[in-house]
Amino acid sequence: MAKWLSHVDINGGSVLHTCAQYQGKGEASIKLLEYGGEHLPKEEMAMWLSSVTNCFSSVLHLCARYQTEGNTLTELIELAADQYVSEEDTREWLLRVDKKGWNILQYCARYQSQGATLTRLADYGENYLHKEKMAEWLSHVETTGANVLLHCARQHFKTLMEL
Repeated sequence: MAKWLSHVDINGGSVLHTCAQYQGKGEASIKLLEYGGEHLPKEEMAMWLSSVTNCFSSVLHLCARYQTEGNTLTELIELAADQYVSEEDTREWLLRVDKKGWNILQYCARYQSQGATLTRLADYGENYLHKEKMAEWLSHVETTGANVLLHCARQHFKTLMEL
């Protein structure tokens, strides 16, 4: 079972990456994470969650980009941080930038339909990141020259005021 769960395809993606990208509502990703927790040792679980595709996309990047409704992204972070990933791994997971230069805050601000997801994500940042890393996370500029505040201004003006 562990071998099946941790198998990666030619693009570097696991079944968890595929679920995050293609299973719209997100229940499958959460169930799969719980299933992995039952069948993988904690160290393997942490590696599975923090693995990236050839485009450097983590499960969080894909979740923030493609699972735009509901709380899948925040549920995934909470479950992983509480049970499977160390505080240091969670910090690295939140800060990771993909091949486009985007972090999960930027994907969340650009694609999530609910601004509350972004504010909860910022709360996680406050809990897991040191002050200077939090500032770096919020001000990170991706390849098009936008940071999370610019994406937020386009999509979630009310949320922008809360940040």
